[in-house]
Amino acid sequence: MRAVFKALVADPDIGKGVHREAQKALEGAVDDLRYFLKTGLRIAQAEDDRVAIARIPAGPRHQRRPARGGPQGHGRNPGRAAPLP
Repeated sequence: MRAVFKALVADPDIGKGVHREAQKALEGAVDDLRYFLKTGLRIAQAEDDRVAIARIPAGPRHQRRPARGGPQGHGRNPGRAAPLP
């Protein structure tokens, strides 16, 4: 059972809440692992979902932007392709 938890904690795609609670369960007894599987996972996933939903209204302006001077914009107009000759 601990191997499943270790794989879960190592997954880079899980949310912070699930990671935190799975790590706590791993550090505890077998009953802690069972509680996490029965209840804690759903609670932590709900927390991660709420965080993800709260970030949606922020829109793309709060997300990471590509660095200037990339291959598309050549430093002049980031995000736009260079004009054709």
